[in-house]
Amino acid sequence: MQHSYCTQKRIGYPTEAARAFNSGAAMEIVLVCIPRAAKMFHFFYTVPDGFWILHNVWGSSAGELSAGLKMFFPAYKNISYMVTKQTVTYNAPTRQCPTADNIMVDIDLSLTFSIPTIEDAHTFVYEMGAVRLDKFIGAQSEEAIRGLVYSVTHDHVHDLREEFATDVLDTLRAKCGPYGVKIGTVKITDVKLPRVLMEKFENTTSFKTKIQEQRKKHENTIRVLKDHAQQDLQELIKTNGRLKQDLDKQIERFNTAEKVEHLLDEKGKATVKILTATNKREVSVKKAQGDLVEAKLTATRTGEELRKLTGIDCAEKMIEAANYADVTVLDSQGNLFQSEKAAATDIVNAEAEAIKSKELVEKREFDLAKEQMGFLSDIGSSGRKFITGEHGKRIMAECVPKPFKKMGGR
Repeated sequence: MQHSYCTQKRIGYPTEAARAFNSGAAMEIVLVCIPRAAKMFHFFYTVPDGFWILHNVWGSSAGELSAGLKMFFPAYKNISYMVTKQTVTYNAPTRQCPTADNIMVDIDLSLTFSIPTIEDAHTFVYEMGAVRLDKFIGAQSEEAIRGLVYSVTHDHVHDLREEFATDVLDTLRAKCGPYGVKIGTVKITDVKLPRVLMEKFENTTSFKTKIQEQRKKHENTIRVLKDHAQQDLQELIKTNGRLKQDLDKQIERFNTAEKVEHLLDEKGKATVKILTATNKREVSVKKAQGDLVEAKLTATRTGEELRKLTGIDCAEKMIEAANYADVTVLDSQGNLFQSEKAAATDIVNAEAEAIKSKELVEKREFDLAKEQMGFLSDIGSSGRKFITGEHGKRIMAECVPKPFKKMGGR
């Protein structure tokens, strides 16, 4: 496998882009075409379809230019880049990759990528470019392949081709996605080991094949022997089965006569047991009937005695209850008379207490007036005092006895 490389080309008119994208060398991949700018203007300017077309105005990017015929296309407008919409197949073989056991391996890798939208095309041409993308993809794929191959031994390289492709795909998508390039698929098309090692593998494979053939022959021989032994065993089983049937018939004939004799003996014993059990049953029934009549008579006599005793006991309890009720009534009447006398005594005491309380009120008023007069005497004996205002009036009103208040004294 030869290594692919990405390029960009300069063309004359935009209509030459289709031929330019397909005119690359064997492994050349043309991703971008740059049309020639007009010197003055174009009367008729054809913009082809099928490509991502970016244009600028006065040297500043103006985004996408729609396809079609443009009338009087001035020179200050020009197509800056034409980017392919096709999915591109890119070959990136890696040579002499060392494995974990230091065996050099050649890996052929093929991947597909595309630039899916106009925004991705703008990001690609202004931030990456075709040449830088070629170097970037080659370096990233080779780095990923070498790192993956170095993690396994040479005998596991062929077994991990799908895993290698998946890991490289994830790596390239993460690295190329920000630049507008979408990686589609990654395939490991071939894994080549050194020639001497390949010959050893081929010899090993051939020996394994011979071993498998010998094993199959051996298994076939064992199967034939097992089949013959199984046939002999089946014949022996059939012979033993016939002998067993003859012995079983002889045993059955012998057991039949013995069983008839034993059956007659057991029938006689059973008849005797049945008669004995029948007699015992009849005796038990008669005894049970006599016990039932006796139990009924005993129960009747016991019931009559209980009814008479219960009647006498109830009469005694009724007499006791009547006597207790009469005594209780007499006690209640005595308690009622005593309560009425106590209530009359309490009324007399309450009237005496009311009279006494009036006299105590007059005594307390006298004692208060005496204390107030003593307080006024103490104030008068210690010099003149001037008490004015509402506060003074309130103090004097509290200190002067009530008879003096009526006279208006201060």
